[in-house]
Amino acid sequence: MPGSPILERLTNLSIRAKLTSIIVILLIGISGYAYIEQASFERLDSLRHAIEVNQLSEIELLTLRRHEKDFLARHDPKYLSRFSKTFQELEVSLDELNTFITQNAPQYNSTIQEAQSRIFEYQRQFKELSNEVTKLYTPNGFYAQLAKAREELKRATIDTHSAQAKIAYLELVELDYQYLSQPSMNLGQRLISKASDLLNIEAVTFPSLEHSSRLYLSSLTSLVSSFERIGYTPSLGFSGALRSNVHLLEQQLFDLQKNIEVMAKNAQQEVQFQLHMIGAFIALFVSTLLILLSVTISRRLNAITHMMNNISSGDGDLTVRMEARGKDELGQLAQSFDFFIEKIHNNMIELAAVLEILKVSASTCKHSADKSMNNSQLQKVEAESVATAVNELVMTSNEINNNIDAAAQTASEVRRSAIETLSLTEQSKQSTTTLMEHIHASKSTVEDLEGQSQEINHIVSSIQRIAEQTNLLALNAAIEAARAGDSGRGFAVVADEVRQLAILTNDSTHQIETTISQLGMGVQQAVNMMQTSFEQAEETNSISSKAQGSIESITTQVDTLFDMNSQISAASEEQSTVSSEIDRNITQIAVLASETHQLVAQSSTSSNEVESVSSRLQTLLGQFKY
Repeated sequence: MPGSPILERLTNLSIRAKLTSIIVILLIGISGYAYIEQASFERLDSLRHAIEVNQLSEIELLTLRRHEKDFLARHDPKYLSRFSKTFQELEVSLDELNTFITQNAPQYNSTIQEAQSRIFEYQRQFKELSNEVTKLYTPNGFYAQLAKAREELKRATIDTHSAQAKIAYLELVELDYQYLSQPSMNLGQRLISKASDLLNIEAVTFPSLEHSSRLYLSSLTSLVSSFERIGYTPSLGFSGALRSNVHLLEQQLFDLQKNIEVMAKNAQQEVQFQLHMIGAFIALFVSTLLILLSVTISRRLNAITHMMNNISSGDGDLTVRMEARGKDELGQLAQSFDFFIEKIHNNMIELAAVLEILKVSASTCKHSADKSMNNSQLQKVEAESVATAVNELVMTSNEINNNIDAAAQTASEVRRSAIETLSLTEQSKQSTTTLMEHIHASKSTVEDLEGQSQEINHIVSSIQRIAEQTNLLALNAAIEAARAGDSGRGFAVVADEVRQLAILTNDSTHQIETTISQLGMGVQQAVNMMQTSFEQAEETNSISSKAQGSIESITTQVDTLFDMNSQISAASEEQSTVSSEIDRNITQIAVLASETHQLVAQSSTSSNEVESVSSRLQTLLGQFKY
């Protein structure tokens, strides 16, 4: 694809590099445009700020005029401080405006400098005017001096008791009030002339009024001179000069405002034109680069498309190559396509060789599939037979397992009964042991009781002997009482009572002795019976111990039987599980055999399809030239 040197250079660049270059150029252009736009906007902002500062200067000048008029109308010193503060603000604004004009519009330097000079002149003039006004209206000012002189002249005139002097004074005061109410140059001159004439007349006629008249004339002259300096009209005196200067200053600021607005308008138009031109240049330059890149890419794409169409719509010649030039993505695409066609070419050659092998393998596979299908059918029948036998074995194992479970349950119940019997035997043995202990304790108690009965018997024998001796003594006493006669009759009665008591005691002791003898015999019998019970309890305890040993032996044997039964049950369950697993595996083998039979059938079908596909591949390979 021959072309110009520029196109050749572009061809050697990748599309990504080309697009990146265009993006970089576009970013540089946008950055430059943004920088110029920012600088232009800053310039416009400075112009707008200058306009605002100039407008602020005009406002501050008007504020100065207002403070000036307020002071002249109210004579309040606070307006002087406000005037000074506003003047400082105006001075700052003019300095800022002067700085801007010096940097951006030097042709207006003379105007702003003249305005600054006039504002200082305005300050000086207002200071002179305010000083004159202060002289007039302070407590010791010209107004106060004139009023004081007028009052003194009035007192002096009254003291003269002269009607002529009073009339002249009244005429002078009337003209004085007219002047003070409406000051004018004509009235001022007339008032001074009238005061001078009055002074001349009074100096001759009324010498006492000369001092007062001179003082009044001096105060009046100072007042009129101050009014003349201030100015009777806005165009005269300090007021006229100040007004003329302020009007010129206002006109200069107005002209300066117009000039700055014209500058801002021209600068805005210039900035707009400049930005439009720069934007148009950037757009045109980038568009040219994009068009050039588009032409380069489209030409190479058309060439590659033409070659691909020749390969795809021709006679299937895989020996054709693009051999495209260039190092960009399209050139790499063409080279990759050539490599791809080369690979397909080689694969076609290998595919033709493999196709022959595939045909032989398909035939062999079909023969093997037929044989495998017959074998899988036989395997399926055998697996079903084995599955039936294993299923019967599983059922037998389950029945054995159920019987073993029943035997294990019975052994468990026997073991539980033996354990309960062992527990009852243990309780009986403990009760027998307790009974033996109680019998032994009772035997000891009864033996103690027998010993105590014998002691009681001894005591009763002693009492019986004492009763017998008492009876003998009573008998002897009765005999002696009988011998004594009547004197011993009372003693005989006592002796008889004692004898009766001894007889009763003897009888009671015989009864007690009989009872104790019977009690001793009963105690002896109880001891003998307790001894017999104790021996029987010992024999019962020995028999219980032997029975407990036998029951423990039975429990141990039942536990052994239970363990053996559990082992048999576990072995039976394991056998049943293994049988079930074998049955499941045999069933799975049967299923797999069936599936294998189906797969072998499918494999046979696939072998037929492979043979058919190999024929079709042979036909397709015949369409290509390799």
